[in-house]
Amino acid sequence: MRYTVLLLCLVSMEVAAKDCQIKGKAPSSFEERCVNLYELSDNNWLLKDSTIIRDSSFGFSLALPSSSFAKIVCPSKQVETELFLHGDTINIRLDTIAEVHGDDLVNAYADLYAFQQRQRRIYEVIKERCKDILTPNDIDKKLYLDNQDIIYSNVKDYIRTDLGHQLFKRYYNWIGLDKIPKLLEMADTTKYSIPPVPLDYDIEKALACVGGSMGKDTTFCNQIRKSMNYYLRILNEYHALPWKQLENQDIIDLRLIDIHSKEVSLLDHVQSSKKPFTLIEFSASWCVPCHEVIDIIKSIHKNNPKIDVVNISMDENHQSWLSDVNKYALPWKQYRLKEPRDLLNKYKIYTIPHSVLLDKEKIIYSSQHDLRVFLSTKTIEDFLSRE
Repeated sequence: MRYTVLLLCLVSMEVAAKDCQIKGKAPSSFEERCVNLYELSDNNWLLKDSTIIRDSSFGFSLALPSSSFAKIVCPSKQVETELFLHGDTINIRLDTIAEVHGDDLVNAYADLYAFQQRQRRIYEVIKERCKDILTPNDIDKKLYLDNQDIIYSNVKDYIRTDLGHQLFKRYYNWIGLDKIPKLLEMADTTKYSIPPVPLDYDIEKALACVGGSMGKDTTFCNQIRKSMNYYLRILNEYHALPWKQLENQDIIDLRLIDIHSKEVSLLDHVQSSKKPFTLIEFSASWCVPCHEVIDIIKSIHKNNPKIDVVNISMDENHQSWLSDVNKYALPWKQYRLKEPRDLLNKYKIYTIPHSVLLDKEKIIYSSQHDLRVFLSTKTIEDFLSRE
């Protein structure tokens, strides 16, 4: 299947250097304290200027050739905050929790930074109170993943602005390589592609079409180029996986057991279904991730009347499986494999949950994750018409 690459051609936002005024206020307890201004350069904080708080006020003046990130630090009070350098004037109130106000992009980053700090404080409390049941690594991993989602969301929302450019350049290695081409496409299209990056994705052509500060940053483009070439190699390996090789092949029959202990053929079920497509969800009662995707499958069942959703479990114990079926009372057909080893031997699947989409004759698509996510928000027609 051919995938069309849709490129984002961003309007160049390079401007001549202009002054940006930072006007600060602080409580009387900060009087005569030193305040440092750092600017982010190549992911390192460089000291740019220092001043003293007098009459509860302080300030900095910067000549900005382009927008960037800065950090205000009062070392003796152990107070700091980040800000996005953009526009003519930025007002900041330095306190235990700092407040930053400026133009829309300055305010947007202030909200993002404040949210990240709140999340960090919450996780520190959790780390302390739950240290007997959760390891620090578990908490740190959760914080990292949450921040990853937050950063991606903000880059996506502001991708046509200086803030989106600078967030992308700063956090591209947090975002996930599979999302980078999506961000380059997002300004021009709402189309979704599976897999998230086409196998023939031309990263050189894509980078040539990116304007603004991203397109002119040679170091950044080289980083993206290196990362994407690595990712495309991994993606090709993904398409060489055994279960992907079964796509566009005839349906492979499976012997199934229904809730009444009656043996059923998968082919018979598919052929007798009144719906043109069948989505098989392979799972098991003991599989925690399988239970975590139930809400996603419910969305597919609700939003896609042309899809017959079928759950096929690997459970060998009939009663354990029935207990799980009765617990969740799901509104689609439930079976278990008569021979659990058939999942690997016939469908080349060795981890669950796993989704397989069928029509009346063929295996259309087989995946661990992306098919399920796609169909939870879009229709089968969207999936079949994707390019």
